[in-house]
Amino acid sequence: MVDEEPLDEETLRKIERSLEDLRAGRVYTLEEVMTELKEGERRGRRGDGPR
Repeated sequence: MVDEEPLDEETLRKIERSLEDLRAGRVYTLEEVMTELKEGERRGRRGDGPR
């Protein structure tokens, strides 16, 4: 299925910003993200971090 609606300016800006991040190497590996999420869960269960 193809969406025929054109993208709005805000969406186009966000895509361009994302591409700039990729080109500059501002990315996280899946492993880094999973580690961060697990640490957040542990903080939440201990009650010493935001939920």
